[in-house]
Amino acid sequence: MRCPGCGKEFDDRGYRFCPYDGTRLDAPSPRSVPSPTDLLSEGAILGDRYTIRRYLAKGAMARLYIADDGETGQLVAVKLMDERLTKGRELRERFLREAEAVSQVDHENVLDILEVGTQEDGTPYLVMELLHGETLGERLEADGTLDSSAALPLLVGVCEALWAVHEKGIVHRDIKPDNLFLVGDAGDANGVRVFDFGLSRLFQSNLTTAGTIIGTPGYMAPEQVVADPVDQRTDIYALGMVMYRIFAGRLPFADEEGLKVLAKHLLRPPVRPSRYADDLDPRLEQVIMHAIHKQPQNRYPSMKLFADDLRKIGRPKAQLLAGELTGDRYELSPAAEEVAKIYRGALR
Repeated sequence: MRCPGCGKEFDDRGYRFCPYDGTRLDAPSPRSVPSPTDLLSEGAILGDRYTIRRYLAKGAMARLYIADDGETGQLVAVKLMDERLTKGRELRERFLREAEAVSQVDHENVLDILEVGTQEDGTPYLVMELLHGETLGERLEADGTLDSSAALPLLVGVCEALWAVHEKGIVHRDIKPDNLFLVGDAGDANGVRVFDFGLSRLFQSNLTTAGTIIGTPGYMAPEQVVADPVDQRTDIYALGMVMYRIFAGRLPFADEEGLKVLAKHLLRPPVRPSRYADDLDPRLEQVIMHAIHKQPQNRYPSMKLFADDLRKIGRPKAQLLAGELTGDRYELSPAAEEVAKIYRGALR
């Protein structure tokens, strides 16, 4: 078999991705689908070191490329901020400041950022390790769910990664299956990488405009929905929703338009995941429901304690921190109350 991306040949062993550069083998090569949004052409040199090999994808804030590192000879991923956003000083500063902060996180489950820089025109870029495999989102799209023996170690790895990130004062704010990359065998806590901190926020940063709703609707905590301050418990809620998706095969507020999804995160209790997965371990369900409480102080206070409970799932005699709670609702501030009126209208 020949990879349509890098052109290297290898034995056909049922690979879904090229073992050399990660090109998806069951989809058209990006070269065969020219994109008018490309910012860099093949062969362009970035930072006098990185030679662009090909365009990979477009995200909300940036374009992603594969490049050759002229110093190490290795393939790397390059994330170049959208040129339309570089005109905004605040966004540019946030991109660089948060990238620098994440690059200081030394944890095997956090995607390595190798360099943070800017082009001559001021466009920021990141150079990152190149991952081979697929996202959890792609795995779930193909398989529907994961069993607990495969999922729990991965989830522990995500908790530990985010604990390290939170210790640096960073909230990811967009934890979802598409931002969790699977690089190892099922059941391996080291086989997952947390990536795409483009929406992250430093706890003490004043660079993010107040009142801005940022995130992915299906995984957004109530405090995000009304643009209240966020902290590590916001990521805990999102990871709880990821768990719900893994084990129930769907999200609690699926099949709704975006505004109604947000409204239900804020105002409606979620259906227990066992409704969709009748063989779900009750202790596992207890952990999920604890993580997705509406009010932040009713959730796990840290990713460390979240991970501790995940490790206890298979030990029936180990007491969980997670507990049942009735009457859980999000306490609205006067400002949030005005926003909530819009969401109540969407549910009528």
